[in-house]
Amino acid sequence: MRSTTLFKVMVVFFIVFASIPAHAYTMANYWAFNEGNIWVYDRDLQLMGSETHLFSKYTGRLLIQLTGFYDTHPFVYSGSEGVMVVGMYIADTKQFIDFSATPIKISNAEMNIGESVTNNIPAGVIDEEAISITVNLEAVETVTVPAGTYHDVLRMKIYIVDGVGTCLLYT
Repeated sequence: MRSTTLFKVMVVFFIVFASIPAHAYTMANYWAFNEGNIWVYDRDLQLMGSETHLFSKYTGRLLIQLTGFYDTHPFVYSGSEGVMVVGMYIADTKQFIDFSATPIKISNAEMNIGESVTNNIPAGVIDEEAISITVNLEAVETVTVPAGTYHDVLRMKIYIVDGVGTCLLYT
């Protein structure tokens, strides 16, 4: 009788806790793609510009890469479907490339720890080689840098595989 009661308690415990959803993080709160926001990654400095462009399905905001010469400029959408690169501007040819039918997804609108987003970009879309990008939400941490201590920081691992090799980034 005692083992039956213990089994029932374990079943109820499992049902109750399995039905409680994991904490989802609203990615727009962490990927702040608003006009004027500045991103610093390693030595790269990037600015969210005021210029927007309407692609076939989404409106993207220009991400300006300030610390190097780039002939391609991504347009980023952040909204109910997640954070995505929806198009590019090619400065040399003055052309827009529309990715909005199959955007490059950086994150879902909400993500849980351990969740990943994977993109497979065929050869010829961005580069001569096919590209695979996987973004994994790994953990929530407290981070201390010279500017201060920040709590509830999301650690994301980004894998980029192209014809040259594999690149691993942490954000």
